[in-house]
Amino acid sequence: MFLKTAYFHPIGGVSGDMILGAIVDAGASFHKIKEGLASLGVGGYSISYLQGKRNGMRGTSVVVDLDDSSPHYEHCEEFVSIIQRSRLPTKIIETSCEVIRRLAKAENSVHGCQKDDAVLHELGDIDTLVDVVGTVIGLDILNVDNVYSAALPVGIGMIKSSHGLMPLPSPAAVELLAMSNAPVVKPPANIDYGDEMITPTGVALLTTLSQFTQPSMKLERVGYGLGTRDSKYYPNVLALWLGDESDMMPSTTLTMIETNVDDISGEFL
Repeated sequence: MFLKTAYFHPIGGVSGDMILGAIVDAGASFHKIKEGLASLGVGGYSISYLQGKRNGMRGTSVVVDLDDSSPHYEHCEEFVSIIQRSRLPTKIIETSCEVIRRLAKAENSVHGCQKDDAVLHELGDIDTLVDVVGTVIGLDILNVDNVYSAALPVGIGMIKSSHGLMPLPSPAAVELLAMSNAPVVKPPANIDYGDEMITPTGVALLTTLSQFTQPSMKLERVGYGLGTRDSKYYPNVLALWLGDESDMMPSTTLTMIETNVDDISGEFL
């Protein structure tokens, strides 16, 4: 039996929109993803995709634009309630809620909030919800059974936030890495100081959905999700490899069973 397998390779890092872009580039119907997101019943945003290049590599960029009516949600359970009220399949609902709750747990740990007061802070905008639910819908459209990921590259420097200057990787992203014991690798050479290579939403998705190992698989196609920056030092893309892996590993041991038969008739044997 063969299992449909997805393997994420964060060449230039990972974010929620990069994951969604890679899924669309690998063949998931953007129209079906958009239909699924519409069942959430929230407005205040528009979503589109376009082809582009990052340092010479072609891929797909998914863009979520917020308008003036776009609400901001402070608490994790507000997002969870929206997802649970949708007409999405149960499996997609449960997985999406798991990602949101993991994200909120990391935020709470960083900001010292109470466990029953799961606050999303800067991640409470609709684009977080779109990235999370859209990713889970997209993997379902691709009929993916198992998800894997390579180690995650980390950025260096500082980034501006509503709380002031924050180190890179962001504290929430680091907390998510620690919660799952996810492997990390050093960033590409000559990375710009202040380049955010992994975002909390992207890390929450991969640490919830993925095993951090490279599977043995027959590769069928590859999709590339584009990040917003176009660095001159490295291609800011996330690769998604799709293929099949067998759930039955070939045996490497042979067993011989033998016996000696004496003083017995052929008929009785």
